[in-house]
Amino acid sequence: MAGVTFVAASSGAVEITQGLLTLENVDISAANGRRALQMRGALELLAPPNQSTPERTSLDAAARERLAALGYTGGVADVKEGSPLPDPKDKVKVYALITSAKAAAKAGRLPEAIAQMRAVVEQDPGIMDAYIGLGDWLIRSQQPASAVAAYKRALALKVDDEVAFGKLVGACRTAGAGREALRALDVFRAGLDANPRNPQAWYQLAVQALELGETKTAEAALLRALEVNPRLAQAHNALAALAYTRGELDVAEKRVREALAITPDLPTGRYNLGRVLEAHGQLAQAIEMYKAELSTNPKHGRAHLRLAQILKRQGDHAGYLDSLRRGVEQAPDSGACYFLLAHERLRAGDAEEASRLARRGLQLEPASELSPLGHYVLADVYGARGQAALAATELARGRRLEAASAEHTGSD
Repeated sequence: MAGVTFVAASSGAVEITQGLLTLENVDISAANGRRALQMRGALELLAPPNQSTPERTSLDAAARERLAALGYTGGVADVKEGSPLPDPKDKVKVYALITSAKAAAKAGRLPEAIAQMRAVVEQDPGIMDAYIGLGDWLIRSQQPASAVAAYKRALALKVDDEVAFGKLVGACRTAGAGREALRALDVFRAGLDANPRNPQAWYQLAVQALELGETKTAEAALLRALEVNPRLAQAHNALAALAYTRGELDVAEKRVREALAITPDLPTGRYNLGRVLEAHGQLAQAIEMYKAELSTNPKHGRAHLRLAQILKRQGDHAGYLDSLRRGVEQAPDSGACYFLLAHERLRAGDAEEASRLARRGLQLEPASELSPLGHYVLADVYGARGQAALAATELARGRRLEAASAEHTGSD
């Protein structure tokens, strides 16, 4: 242990490390039995009392067949309790290659890092973190399809791992592989069915399912999360949001108040309560909730928008404009306030600023319920400039988006 400490402080760290790597090819525990037992005892004392790793259950044959049918072949694995760990000295070369790959990535030499990590997984295909690192670097290298393949291998090694699952679904969305993302939902759910005692993993399944529009899967996962941990505030909050979208305001209010009782400053919690109160016509209380949300979560663009719209309904035009400006300034990555502020600037005769705001809003939210307004603002700007063809194009785009939004709302 002292040798390791001095490696970090020594000016000859590289040479000393290389020497240690060479020496680690020899197992010296047998010749130092008493010392080895003392060290093992010290390590066991570091373990928290009365805590043990939950027992993992292997996937049954039917689940394995289903995953194979989804393309997760080549070794869906489960880490079994009590399985012997690999001998460290057998992994020295792989460890050195991983270290070199990470150094190359840190220095910005991604092709070199990717090549080295591919060599790692060829030598040892059971290193889950190597696939995740490889996938991360492939994403940074604008190779999302290859990243999907890497993350799939990671998830196949531990099918209830929320990190691998989240990265896989994100890569699928980037690659435009919607069907592959849906397969990943099934794979992860199969893993959780076998090992269901992780509420955060169920919550992760719900988050990704919502991103993919799978609301039934999301709701079922949130309920499973609460079975394991009834005090998981974000699960109550997410169920409140789902109930709100169905018009079940009483259910939504009950759920969100449960969430806030557990975690008073839960992100989006007071926003969701504000939406319920607004729907009930309790505007003063809704304003209070939106302001409370923004006091700790100022980047919540929709809270700025909702607050602005209530103030406009109450005849507070100055407050309305101020809320829109705050939304653009404090939540610059949310497009909603840009569209309304663009419309206001156009009415004020500032066509240049109106055009800038509308374009920025459309970059951020090309297809939200407010996006048609961005196109209509641009159509008016072009029309005022005598650019009739461009104005007609923007007008048509706005109308298509508006029709699509109305159709989607009707189907809900």
